Amino acid sequence: MIFSTCRFTKYLIDNGDGTFTDDTGKKVPFTPSHQVTASAEVHTDLSHDAGRVTIGGDYSYRSSEEFTVSNNTPQFIRDLTEWRGIVNLRASWSSQDERWEVSFWGKNITNRHYAVIAQDFTSAYASFADVVANQDHIFVSQSGPYQSFGVTLRTTFLDGTFRPIVRNASTKLDVNLRNGVDHRPNVSIRTT
Repeated sequence: MIFSTCRFTKYLIDNGDGTFTDDTGKKVPFTPSHQVTASAEVHTDLSHDAGRVTIGGDYSYRSSEEFTVSNNTPQFIRDLTEWRGIVNLRASWSSQDERWEVSFWGKNITNRHYAVIAQDFTSAYASFADVVANQDHIFVSQSGPYQSFGVTLRTTFLDGTFRPIVRNASTKLDVNLRNGVDHRPNVSIRTT
C-alpha cells in the first residue's frame, strides 16, 4: 500500500507579461494519493512427472489523480482516473522439462473502465463565447485496457542436452479475446 502526498514546494510560472502564477502547494500531476496492489500465486508439481501447475492473480486499486499543475481538472474527469479494483487472473501448466507451457489468463476481468489521461480540447472545438464563459469543457481521454482473455502457448527450442541452443530462444503464440470495441480475436506469433 502506498500513501503519497506529493505537492510542489515551490512552483512559479512566468506568464511572460511580468506576472507569475504560483502553484506552490498544489498536488503533483499523475500522482494518486493511494495505491494498493496485492497478488498471490500457487505452484504445485503434478504426480508422475506430468509437469507443474501455477495459479495466480492480482488486484490493484488507485485513487484519482490530477492532470494539470494548476489542479483544475474537473471532478468528473478525476473520478474517471480511479482504478476501482482491477483484477487479473492466470493459470498455467508447464512440462517437467520446462520446454512447453500453456497459460490461460484474464486481464481486467471485472471490466473496470478508467481514464489513463485526459486532455482539455475546449479551446479547439468550442465557440469563443463558450471558452470565455468557462462553463462547459470538451475532454478527450484515453482509457485503460478493457477486459481481455487469452491463451498463450510457449515452447523453448533445446538441443539434446536440454540446454538452449540460443539463449532465451522461444516462440510464443497469443490468442487474445477482447471484450470492447474490437471483437475480433487478436492472434500474434512472436519469436524471441
